[in-house]
Amino acid sequence: MRFAIAAALVALLAVCAAAKKQDKRDVEVQLGFNTLLRTSARLTPGGLAFGQVLNHDSQPVYVTKNGSPATELLISNEPDFSSLLEVNVGKGKKKLFLSTHFESPRPATHYIAELEQKEDGKLLWIPCAGSRTPWQSHLAGEEYEPDARPFSEATDLASLKSKLGGGYGDIEGFVRFFSLYPSNITFNNLKAKFNPYRYGHIVETRVEKDGTPAVEKWYTIGRAAWEMALTMPDERTVYATDDGTNVGFFRFVADKPRDFSSGKLYAAKFTQTSAANGGSFTLNWIKLGEGDNEQLKKLAAVTAFADIFETAPFTAGACPAGFKSINQDDVGAECLKLRPGMATAAAFLETRRYAAYLGATVEFSKWEGITWDPSRRQLYTAMSSVRQGMEDNANSGSPNTRYDIGGPNHVRLPYNKCGCVYSLPVDRQYAATSMTAVVCGRNNPNTTDTANPCALDGIANPDNVAFIPELDTLLIAEDTENHENDVLWAHDIETGNQERILTTPYGAEVTSAYYYPDVNEHAYIMAVAQHPYESPFTAKANEPESSGIDGTVGYFTWSTKDMKHAVGAEWEGIDYSKTNAEKHKIRGAQKMTILKKFGESR
Repeated sequence: MRFAIAAALVALLAVCAAAKKQDKRDVEVQLGFNTLLRTSARLTPGGLAFGQVLNHDSQPVYVTKNGSPATELLISNEPDFSSLLEVNVGKGKKKLFLSTHFESPRPATHYIAELEQKEDGKLLWIPCAGSRTPWQSHLAGEEYEPDARPFSEATDLASLKSKLGGGYGDIEGFVRFFSLYPSNITFNNLKAKFNPYRYGHIVETRVEKDGTPAVEKWYTIGRAAWEMALTMPDERTVYATDDGTNVGFFRFVADKPRDFSSGKLYAAKFTQTSAANGGSFTLNWIKLGEGDNEQLKKLAAVTAFADIFETAPFTAGACPAGFKSINQDDVGAECLKLRPGMATAAAFLETRRYAAYLGATVEFSKWEGITWDPSRRQLYTAMSSVRQGMEDNANSGSPNTRYDIGGPNHVRLPYNKCGCVYSLPVDRQYAATSMTAVVCGRNNPNTTDTANPCALDGIANPDNVAFIPELDTLLIAEDTENHENDVLWAHDIETGNQERILTTPYGAEVTSAYYYPDVNEHAYIMAVAQHPYESPFTAKANEPESSGIDGTVGYFTWSTKDMKHAVGAEWEGIDYSKTNAEKHKIRGAQKMTILKKFGESR
């Protein structure tokens, strides 16, 4: 009976999938992945290389060797979000710009290039001095905010390094921006130059008519390990995802549309209703505070962690009277007491700690991309893996209390190393009300395939996501070590079918998956292959088939005229990379069929 039911379900799914393609006016579209820019390319003859890192004086930053700057220029091969921005230049004319921020190494860098668009939609870059908002600006998240507590408690360089885990961590790379290298860092010059509360914010970049950038850090959206921020259609509500260990989910509501200079910040408390299939939850929102950006900047300049919280040891599984225990950001259990008058500083400078302090949920693992489905009025968001704080007193399936002790243990799910993508419906005020898994990765049933621990026909460690409303397709990009070659998937929301439409070379992740519905009558899917041949594949870069270590920014494009009356798409997916030659390449889908249905909804 079980097998008969399964067979019937398979047959039903096949009928549903086939039923989509009923109109003879379906349109076959030629695709192919187009390379736009690669890192190290010179933007002008003899000028800067794309991805070259500069310091505060606009001078080159050099690779660090033996604690000092070497002679080798520091050039990043990790382009991350790359947005297409249309800028009005008057008299009905627009210029098109590519805005690309680089994830690593530190200090981070951000490039803007003017583009030329051909009649067939192909893009060419012209040398020029996260998510895109509805008003054509670029939102980027400063990921992995530095922990301010060690800086507040350290008394000298040795104690600071000890509290940071024995070294400088990411800070070592970042302070190269101030021409500080391990060989010349002192406790005094580090404290003078580096204030942790200046970092860990959402950054908005607007491009002016002449291509020059106008950049603003929004302290109002809080401070955490921001993966990205997404602006909702009301142009006031912003969701920000927190990428790390034991992290939360946050919502900002601006006082005025298109202006993040003041508003209210919220954190979500999750109540688990099911542990099956990635889990289900209801959400309640806890208000953290109200803030003004200029006032918060001033507050950050003069505030230390010890000004905000009093601390005490967590002993015998408890805190002393008057303190609250929290567990966030892989720090373990902490005992905190908010100092009088410091609630605003806590809300906007110690956002995750304060969210946990007020009872919000900070147990998620590597919360990644987020996107919007307007017809269903729901968000889709990626959780790279279900582990640690998302488990019930466990770590990767083994008993371990580290990530739940001292916290409320709101989330209690089975371990899933392959991750899940969730949906979150919203109310009329764009506040998410619940969360349920849409699709999760699975272990590879072929246990001898050690290169691919997650099943090859499913997702592995989803990262960026983007929704194509006209085609009812969710794009899911991977950042994984559980597939030998990372994949960009096209997932049909109605049927659950999914196809590979892009694979990257050894060691490269797919980033910047984003959909642009209409740029001068052409639609675009942007995607980036970041850090090819990263460990453990560094030796592969020397093989004859190697495509090189430079990161690649590229796109798929098609005419918007082909999408009239569209209800979906059938993507001609590509098989997983099998040969060594294929595993060295960026491989893209060559075509899709846009499905039409006239006079009816799908």
